[in-house]
Amino acid sequence: MTTNATAAEARAGLADGPVQSARELAAVHEIARAFLAATHPVEVYRLALARLVPVVRADFGAIFVRDDADRDLLRPICVQGWPQATARYLGQMRIRVGAGPTGRAVSENAAIEVENVFADDLLADWWEPARELGFAALITLPLTTSRGVNGAVSFYFTKPHGFTDDERRLLRLIAEQLAATTMRARLFEDIRLESERMKRERERLVLAVEKAQARARVHDQLLLAVCGDLHNTLETLRVTLRTADPQTGNGSDLLANAAARTVADLGELLELRLGRTRVQTAAEDGVRLARQALEAAGPVPPGVSFTIDAGDAIIPITTDGPRLVRALATLLGLAFRRTARGEIVLYVAPAQDPGGSWVEWTIRVLGFGVDAGGPAPAHETTAHARSLDVALAREIAAALGGDISTGSEPGLGSTFRLRLPARLG
Repeated sequence: MTTNATAAEARAGLADGPVQSARELAAVHEIARAFLAATHPVEVYRLALARLVPVVRADFGAIFVRDDADRDLLRPICVQGWPQATARYLGQMRIRVGAGPTGRAVSENAAIEVENVFADDLLADWWEPARELGFAALITLPLTTSRGVNGAVSFYFTKPHGFTDDERRLLRLIAEQLAATTMRARLFEDIRLESERMKRERERLVLAVEKAQARARVHDQLLLAVCGDLHNTLETLRVTLRTADPQTGNGSDLLANAAARTVADLGELLELRLGRTRVQTAAEDGVRLARQALEAAGPVPPGVSFTIDAGDAIIPITTDGPRLVRALATLLGLAFRRTARGEIVLYVAPAQDPGGSWVEWTIRVLGFGVDAGGPAPAHETTAHARSLDVALAREIAAALGGDISTGSEPGLGSTFRLRLPARLG
């Protein structure tokens, strides 16, 4: 009831001491209400301005803040009672700091008042905008915080208006409280954003832990598979020693070397996973590396048609060539091992995506697989059939910045793909 009486007295022009104090309390009250009702700093400005324009008996008002794209420009962030004829241009409106009353208020960090814009020849550039907006007087005050002057609040009057000391005190109070309240709202917003960031970070860490645990499980499975490889190699060595023909030589040396290589490959795998392996890069040709991988993979199985489809162009790539050849040879050996007869095509092609330039080696297999119940083909005993080699190939691809993927579809056969960045390092 007191507030309503105060507003009535103010409209009647009874600006005595008690009434002015009541107006100041009303202004602070409205700003506090805006702070409590808002969920974002911009909303504080909007709600407060809507309640303050009637308190100061202005016809309309606006709040300007520094433009994020150019700190020397001010843009309107909210308006109240703004003439509808020009409201649609607010999005494009910019005021340079230091220019005009609002720009000067920010640059000088002081209140700028104009009793009659049309009576001041120095403001001739503002006569046309004043006519379009329909104001004759204005007062603009800087919004100052501990971080500096971030903007200004401006109140406009349709008729010439002389500002009293009481009005100036009220308006300064409004600007100070509005800046401080908005600063608090911004701090709360920063706290909220930081809380959300920490929540996302926690989720990322939880996911990373889960991935690490999954990787540890894969590691255990790999060690079990390697143990199986070692067991099979040593068992074969024992059988060979029992059945060796002294006249043709003992096969124990060959199998012992195979066992030694298994151990060496396991050591290399662990070195890669620990990041202790140094990658040596050089300019290479993806097609030539594909041919080298074919040689390393061993002979193409009988009954299998094999081609390299890369066109006539050279496909440049900067990478660790020997390691790439080893990984690709492993995939070719895997394809050879699984195919009894049919067609295998190795496609080599550059690729482009938002992540950069890549080179892809894609092995497509269309044919009949090896019968699980029948004898293993001759190339089954090559090193490229081992589970350790496949794991090692994946680690090599990761160390070279890429990955290996596999897949199969009924009627389309199996696919093995090695994908590496066109330039590493």
